[in-house]
Amino acid sequence: MVSWIMACVKSTKFFICLNGGIHGYFKGGRGLRQGDPISPYPFTLVMKVFNLIMCKNIRESRDFGYHFGCKELKLSHLCFADDLLVFYKGNVESLNVIKSSLEEFAHVSGLTPNLWKSIIFFGSVNEEDKSDLLQVLPFKCGKLPVRYLGVPLLAKKLGTVDCKVLIDRVKSKIECWKYKILSYAGRIQLIASVLSSMQLYWASVYMLPNYVIKEIEKLLKGFFWNGGGSAKGRAIVAWKVVCRPKEQGGLGVKDLKRWNEVLLIRQFWKILLKENSLWATWVKVVIKKDKYLGGG
Repeated sequence: MVSWIMACVKSTKFFICLNGGIHGYFKGGRGLRQGDPISPYPFTLVMKVFNLIMCKNIRESRDFGYHFGCKELKLSHLCFADDLLVFYKGNVESLNVIKSSLEEFAHVSGLTPNLWKSIIFFGSVNEEDKSDLLQVLPFKCGKLPVRYLGVPLLAKKLGTVDCKVLIDRVKSKIECWKYKILSYAGRIQLIASVLSSMQLYWASVYMLPNYVIKEIEKLLKGFFWNGGGSAKGRAIVAWKVVCRPKEQGGLGVKDLKRWNEVLLIRQFWKILLKENSLWATWVKVVIKKDKYLGGG
């Protein structure tokens, strides 16, 4: 297995573009190419070692405190893609356990955390305690909201300001098509296949504010009826008629508000069915006060 992985690492070649000319190839000796399909496998194997070290040190320590949202499941860390998230109670004793685990992992693997790329987030921690914690691990301080996996991570309800990037993305896409000669059929096809799908990932995670949905629909209407300009006075039929299924006389465009609700209902369905899912278990245990989840 090690030989196969090293063959993928050492058999790669690279070239560089310098002053408009391509120079190379250069044979790779360490590291994997960006987007290499084998990348997740070495990461999983290596992080398994960190997982064992972390669990061992927490088990042997009497001072480690779990984050209040992770205490009941004894959840201390998560790995996703190439990111490592560690959760702990905001005290020096707990952070020392994490630091010793990182040092032990660095000793056996040769991988050390990059202080400039590692970020620490504080919640309900006073300035004096923050200073003490940063003396243990001098990571950069981060503030919420922060973008992760394409959506903002928030400690509050999603607001209009947080969705500005989503509106701007739809607007910039329309600007690329604004001056092209497109028929109504071409515009409706672009709306159905491209524009209506741009917010689906956000809509599957958050309930989008009504203002955001109205702004996106305003852009869609302007593009459909007027090629990207204002649709005021140009619409032939109401937008809700356009959003009806074709069998009911519409054009089959998704109603963004209803689609948002359907996607979120799908998340509740996952909670009810996926008993072995860590996320579903966490929701049931931590957010157990919600009567719809059976917590009374």
